[in-house]
Amino acid sequence: MKSKIAVAAVAAMALAFGAIQISNATTSPTYNACANKKSGALRLLAAGKKCTSKETKITWNQRGPQGAQGIQGAPGTSSGGGLSPIWVDASDFILTSGDAEYAYYGKSIVNGQWQQGFILEKRAPNTGYDDIEARFVRPSSWTGVTSVDITYYYTNVTGTGDVQLWKGFKSYVPGQAMSGLGWNTLHWGGFNGAGTLEYERKTETLDANAEVFSIGVERTSYTANSPYDTNDSDVIVIGALVEPIAS
Repeated sequence: MKSKIAVAAVAAMALAFGAIQISNATTSPTYNACANKKSGALRLLAAGKKCTSKETKITWNQRGPQGAQGIQGAPGTSSGGGLSPIWVDASDFILTSGDAEYAYYGKSIVNGQWQQGFILEKRAPNTGYDDIEARFVRPSSWTGVTSVDITYYYTNVTGTGDVQLWKGFKSYVPGQAMSGLGWNTLHWGGFNGAGTLEYERKTETLDANAEVFSIGVERTSYTANSPYDTNDSDVIVIGALVEPIAS
């Protein structure tokens, strides 16, 4: 046991000494020591000295020889030529039609946890609708992109009742008011459950001459075109992912 401790202590001193030398030299230092043939104890050998007949001389370097080159790694995945998607956060939306009493950016308790987003509150049947819109700019890297997939993410606050949601999309001309989107069905029907993340993906064609686009979400309580009533639950719009589709 003592011999092992001695070996460890001497080795530690040698490494510490070597670390000092390495910081001041470009080559790895060489250590000379004598190992007791019986106990195995090591002692550093001073320059110009020799080991006794009861010892064996050993030599080592702190820095070992360079190892063999490793195998080449697998190629990385393509970035799609710079066609990165765009995330439109709920905080980017503004209310363009309806009543701020029923549509506003904020947070609500969902399954005991706060959920941040654009809240579209429940309305009594046939009492109105609320539209929210946001804009995104076509990235310069989207060369050849003629359409996009837009995935809308939302959830409900309580219950599993039926709701009507519409999605809107249009090219935006500078100076044009944010209104008049072409509205199409986004979600008609029930939710999977309170707080369950819902999502719907829709493909939209891009105007080749437009650089800015508007997207929107509408909650309506008008039931003339659908059997679904909308007074069962608040809806929280979390955001939308816009993914380019190369032609």
